[in-house]
Amino acid sequence: MISRTPVCALGFLLIALGTPAAVGEAVTVGVNVVNPQRLSAADREAVLGRLEVAGVRVIRVPLAPAWGSDDYGPSIDFIRRAYERGIKADLIIGLQYREGAQKRPAVKDLPTMWPSFPLSAADPARFRAVFEPLFDQLEVLGVTFAALELGNEINWTAFNGDFPIPGE
Repeated sequence: MISRTPVCALGFLLIALGTPAAVGEAVTVGVNVVNPQRLSAADREAVLGRLEVAGVRVIRVPLAPAWGSDDYGPSIDFIRRAYERGIKADLIIGLQYREGAQKRPAVKDLPTMWPSFPLSAADPARFRAVFEPLFDQLEVLGVTFAALELGNEINWTAFNGDFPIPGE
């Protein structure tokens, strides 16, 4: 069963944004869907049903494996099923880092400054090895995207260890 808190938050957001019929046909309704690959297949389907009913046409969603695995299947499934419902994805695609790259440690006094790799430690060859087969799979399925987003908020110190910690 889906937890009520995220579903209620999504519902309130969709109500606040309105639907295309309520705000005009030129408006594209989009929302951020946080880690659907961690949900069961039934819960992913329930989320997609709610998004479709709300008139959502774009979702910001990670192309990522479920925690503790290398299985991108649930993420691919969610993106494909969304696309089949007329919902395109702004895909967040994670960077891959050089062998031995070190994360900047978490900052005790700043709880939102968690450990993060520096963007400069990204490894293009590893990135290609991970994502080329996934993009090939999505292409075979006929899925096109609204956008691709390299990393999650790499312009924020919490996600990019190259940036100095605030106050330093």
